[in-house]
Amino acid sequence: MTYRTFVYLSLGAMGVWLGVGEGRGFAQTASVFTTVATGNSSGIIIVSQNTGAITYCTSLVNVVGSTATPSDSCLLLGRATPSSGSASSLSVAASASSVFVVNNITGQILQCAAVDNVVGTTGRPEGSCVSLGAANR
Repeated sequence: MTYRTFVYLSLGAMGVWLGVGEGRGFAQTASVFTTVATGNSSGIIIVSQNTGAITYCTSLVNVVGSTATPSDSCLLLGRATPSSGSASSLSVAASASSVFVVNNITGQILQCAAVDNVVGTTGRPEGSCVSLGAANR
């Protein structure tokens, strides 16, 4: 009997869930990405629980007649340090002008700011993250 390895993705309320399996069964693993909409409604922040990569994707859409075409892209803003042994050590919260990435184990905080720099009908994501140190315990 031949078994094939397969991967599936399904969007959950708190991010993307990844399942890997062989044959007829599969096992669902912990969330590998955590997402939050930016406070200024210009896009979404995606944080990798595995690598700590913090990505900003913009949401500009060009509409011509009845055709809507996404016109933007994504940008790596920075990296948080996930805790080993924890599948979901990083959390993300959006305020009106910033996004905060917090390591729930160590208390490390990063503040990220991002904007969609639109010129005409083309947008370009811009932004960065800075470390704010650790939360008081």
